[in-house]
Parts: sequence; C-alpha cells; structure tokens
Amino acid sequence: MPSRNGRLCLAGASLFLALVACDEGTGCNNPTPTNPMPANPCPTGVDDGAISGRVLDNGYPLYGVSVDLTGGQSGQAMTDADGAFSFPLVSSGDYTISISGQPGSCQDTGGFSRTTTVTGGATSDVVVDVDCSSGWVQISAGRATCALRSTNLGYCWGRGGDGALGNGQAPDKSRPSAVATTTPFSQIEQIFSSSCGLTSGGAAFCWGENTTGGLGTGNLIDANTPQAVQTTASLDRLGDGGCAIDDSGTGYCWGGNDSGQVGDGTTEDRSVPTVVAGGLSFAAIGHGERHGCGLTTGGATYCWGDNQRGQLGQGSTGAPVTTPVEVTGAPDFVDLTVGREFNCGVTGGGQIWCWGRNLDGQVGVTPSGDEPSPVRVGSGSSWTAVAAGSRHTCAIQGSQAFCWGAGDQGQLGNGAFDDTSTPTPVSGGLSFSQVSAGVDHSCGLVGGDAYCWGRNQNGEIGDGTETVRGVPTLVGPAPN
Repeated sequence: MPSRNGRLCLAGASLFLALVACDEGTGCNNPTPTNPMPANPCPTGVDDGAISGRVLDNGYPLYGVSVDLTGGQSGQAMTDADGAFSFPLVSSGDYTISISGQPGSCQDTGGFSRTTTVTGGATSDVVVDVDCSSGWVQISAGRATCALRSTNLGYCWGRGGDGALGNGQAPDKSRPSAVATTTPFSQIEQIFSSSCGLTSGGAAFCWGENTTGGLGTGNLIDANTPQAVQTTASLDRLGDGGCAIDDSGTGYCWGGNDSGQVGDGTTEDRSVPTVVAGGLSFAAIGHGERHGCGLTTGGATYCWGDNQRGQLGQGSTGAPVTTPVEVTGAPDFVDLTVGREFNCGVTGGGQIWCWGRNLDGQVGVTPSGDEPSPVRVGSGSSWTAVAAGSRHTCAIQGSQAFCWGAGDQGQLGNGAFDDTSTPTPVSGGLSFSQVSAGVDHSCGLVGGDAYCWGRNQNGEIGDGTETVRGVPTLVGPAPN
C-alpha cells in the first residue's frame, strides 16, 4: 500500500518508540519497509480486505504462535489465548499463511501453511488446525476449571472474573481457553479466584485475584496472565488451594492469614511463599478457606489455622492455631486432600478417612454436626484417590468414580440433585484415572478425554453452554 501525503510521526509504546509513516490529519499509519503491517493502518481504497483466523491444536487454541503473511503484502502476527490472529486492510490477491513456534512434535498435512484469496472489501477466514497433543493429562476443578494437554500447555475455562483463567481477558469462557504463556507446566491448580502452574524446573506461576497476596508475587495486584511466584525454592508439588512443597519436603503457604492458615505462627498476610513452621518434611500439602494441612513423609497428618468446624482434627472445635498440630486419631495416609472446611486422606490399605465440616454429608457420614476427629468413609478398602471440594467429595475405587456430599448443583454426577453422605457411583460407567472436586462442580479424566459435571452458570463444565449438568459431560473445543 503506497503512502499518501505521508509524513513521519512518532508513535509511543510502553517499551519502545517506533517511527511509522503517519497520514496527516487522520491519525492512521501507513506501512513502511520496517513496519509493513502497522497498527491502525490507513485504508487504501475500496479494494481493501482483511485476513483473520485461528491456530488450533486438535480444535483447542494455541497461544503465542507466530503467523507469517506472504503474497501481495507481508506481515507477522502472534496468536492470542483464543488462538486468533488478524491482518487488517490487505489488498486483493493471493496469500500464504505460515505458522511457527507451535509446541512439541506437531503434525500437519498442510505443511503448517494455508493459502487464501482476498477479494475487495471482504475478510478471508483461515483456520490452521494442527495435531500437537493427544489429550488431557491433568485436571483441576475450583470455582473455574484448569487442565493440561499432553503438550503440558495450560487451559482454563469457567468464571473469568479477577483474571483466574489466565488468558489476558476477564470474561467467562464456556470452552477451554489457552493460558497466556508458552511455558509448559507439569502441574496446574485452579484454586478459587486464582490459579497456579508449576514447571518441571520447580518454578511456579500464578494468576487471578490477589487481594491478600494469594498469587505469591510479593504484591497485591491482580493479574490476568501468569506471574512468577517470588521464591528461591525449587518447588516440587503444588497443593490444594495455595501451598507448595519444595524438593526437600519443606512446606510453604502464602496469601490470607487471618486465622493462621499460612502456618508460620502469625496472622499476617503473606504475599510470598512462607515456610510452614515446625521443621516438618511433607509429602503432600493443601490449603482450605482458612486452614491448611500437610501429610508428612512418614504418613502423619498435621493441620493449622481455623478450627471452627473441627477441620484441624483435634477432637473438638475451637480457636485458630497458627502452627501445625498433629491430627488425633488419624491413621497413616499415603495421600491427603484439603477441602474448603474439611479434609480427607487415603491409607495404604485403600481406606478413606475424613474430618471437619459435615453440613452436607461431605465427610461421608450422616450429618449430625461437624466431625472434629477423622471418621472412616464406608467400609471399602480399595480406594485409590480422593478429592475434597467446597461441599462435596469425589473418589476413585478401581476405575469407578464416586461422589458424596452436597448435590444441589448436580456435582455428584449421578443424575440427581440431592445430598447424600454415602459414596454414590458417578453415572455413565466411565473409567476414571483422575477426579477433582471444585466449589460446586466436579471433573475427571477418562483416557485422554476430560469430563465435568455440576454447576455451569459460568461455563465451568467446558461444553460451550451454561447449562447445569447432572452427569459427566465431555469437555470439548469450539466447532471450527
């Protein structure tokens, strides 16, 4: 596109200044040899069209992929969290779209390029759908949902307020949206109004609401894209709700601390990971609404923070405790999950024991008040995993998923909307390898597929709707 009555003007950006050809009196920008596709380009006439499109991995958006345009004009763009890119105001003609920087060992029968033709005034839509991932490998339900593909790239969907989806946007998403980073994660956790990811190198990143320092960034600024957690420790495992363990077993927590839930002996909020007191070596750790718990490498369980619902396992309710105390009457566990105001553990013999708030039967016994001491769930001895949510619990026995507790949003997955304190099979006869219990919904993995059920007012099921689902529903990409 030739410059028309152009003059040089100075355009400011946050990190640099660039010279572009500016159309006098209009404020638009004409192309230059060094900036062939400027922002706010000047129209060249009725023949101007546009090219827009998306780059996908088996239907799921790819963030941060470079897109090159060649043909009548040239340019470069980068995909956003929806996998979208655009080249506005291009002249009519034939063009080639080529991509680079996609993750892993991707395959594409089109050679990672597509051709398109722009005709006067029209927008040409181009979809580049490549084969990079083979399915989902981990899932975490909170108030929203986050999960990892086999590329180890993160995706989140559901409630987007406070930036909890990490896609650089605020709106809710009813389909998986890419977390706005090309950094691969080994673990991802959706907490409540925030989410975190952990790399294989031990670095953590968090995004979302940060009023009390829950992102661990050393400040109180909300973030809608991943921000580095400020710690020199090499972290090995993220826990439920905002704690982590380093590669030596030291436990760290951060964020709100009004009830001593950080476990450092104070009630001061902590905006960076802070060592849990007591010199304990943890194999698992987690954080509820106002309490924390950890499982030591020897199988003992310790809790700290709020105890109004008996969630510290001391045999009675009472005042908060700001340092870890051992749960009384708990058997040795091999894994531990921390819910909103209750906890559960799995023994090496396949038993599940829970304690704390039991208003909805989430502890697994008939509600008659809170349970301040561990109680055994049912009589089964072949449980392999358990996940505590806000008001309900899910677990796996063999490959069958069971849930119990509050069911008013369909979060138990049995097609009913009733509470029950008895582990109830999730409908569908699916073979689950993972299960996760959120605020009022649940999710699990079946092979490489993800299924969710329960509350869906903000799209947390991931099926493209906001319809409550009482049975497992397949998470899927938007149709091309």
